[in-house]
Amino acid sequence: MLHVFVNGAALLLLGAAAIADWRTRLIPNRVSGTLFLLGLFSFFCSGRGAVGVATFLMTLIVLLLCWRLGLLGGGDVKLLAGVSLLLSPESFVRVAFWIAISGALLAIFYQLLPILGRDVVRIAKCRKIHRNHAETSSRSLHDEGTLPYAVAIVVGYVVNHLV
Repeated sequence: MLHVFVNGAALLLLGAAAIADWRTRLIPNRVSGTLFLLGLFSFFCSGRGAVGVATFLMTLIVLLLCWRLGLLGGGDVKLLAGVSLLLSPESFVRVAFWIAISGALLAIFYQLLPILGRDVVRIAKCRKIHRNHAETSSRSLHDEGTLPYAVAIVVGYVVNHLV
């Protein structure tokens, strides 16, 4: 029963992160933080022990390196860290595989947007934080140059549970 609760809550949080990332290219810290806490809860209830801790730490180091190199955004790193706590090491490797596949498909889609025409490109409201105030601006999804990778993370998580 606990497994069903954890997966359901994780899907809701991942869905909220994907929607926010798609619309604004920002993943709210409340969402990734709650997912991380859910992952900690799941981790301690599952009794994965030292292997789970080692997997989480190695994953976190790789994710931070990807963030430092500009390959992933900070929100994506926090989201993936939470997901790594939710799963066994074997499951996380499978999820990472499906995330990579869905991320590649997402990148192909974004490369095709100029060919498909401007009518396909949705305008998103984006927040840019400047010192003590926020300003809202509109931009096209393709013009930003970044991918809403939380979408790929959700797809990878779901496909892993379906396959």
